Amino acid sequence: MRSSLGFPLQSQLKSIALVGIGLWIPWGISSLENLPSPGTTALASVASSPDPAHPNPAHQIPPGNPQTTPPNPAQAAQYRGQGLALRQQGDWAGAIAALQQAVTLDPSHTDGRVLLGWTYHLAGDRPQALALLRSAVQQDPVHVPALNALGIVQLVQGQRWAAVATHTQAALLDPSNEIAFYNLSLAWQGLGFSSWAMATAETAIALEPSNPHPQIAWALAAEDWGDRAGSLAQYEQVLALDSRYSDRTFLQEDLAAAGFSPPQIDRVTQTLFSLP
Repeated sequence: MRSSLGFPLQSQLKSIALVGIGLWIPWGISSLENLPSPGTTALASVASSPDPAHPNPAHQIPPGNPQTTPPNPAQAAQYRGQGLALRQQGDWAGAIAALQQAVTLDPSHTDGRVLLGWTYHLAGDRPQALALLRSAVQQDPVHVPALNALGIVQLVQGQRWAAVATHTQAALLDPSNEIAFYNLSLAWQGLGFSSWAMATAETAIALEPSNPHPQIAWALAAEDWGDRAGSLAQYEQVLALDSRYSDRTFLQEDLAAAGFSPPQIDRVTQTLFSLP
């Protein structure tokens, strides 16, 4: 594999992160969402991150609003445990109600906000997920799991420029953060910046060589860059790593769960199944 940036990736990420950090303090990152996307018009599992369907509105707590309930961290921890158990059972409304109660009882617990926001995301309520995860990052701008989760939800929502700034901030805070580099690759490819997509995918591959998703992201971007031979060779390596990708249904479902957009999934499917 090779990228075509021709300059140190980390130094360039610092420039992007300055934009992201500046927007977070105090204006928020949403202004990036309307920037034009050059090139193609074209997410990701965060199972490795800390516990990062539409509930009854009566249970909803506006993120960041003052709460009248006295703080009770011990009881909040119990509600978080209850919420996780309910989530594992597929009871999204019950899980969210319990996790919201945990946030009410311990509003300064950033991990609790991330857990609630990610549960909203898994339940399919992306607006609530964005609101909770933004409030978590505003509460602690250097909280890497919160940045990871927020960037993924932004990416899934098609807010690619916002996802770039968020994941860049996360990558600079933790250069071993494979999640951030992998999702940066998907975002850059969707924006039409194939060389950036290749470079960030390469970093993700180096950090987690047994994960096929960054390898597929690199192959997708390499084809955009014009390196079809390299792209096809990479797809061959992916099939050698996990033969289940030779099944079309598995491939498409897995890539959707891993954060690839529908156009990206279509491209990968078309190319991979064109292999001899």
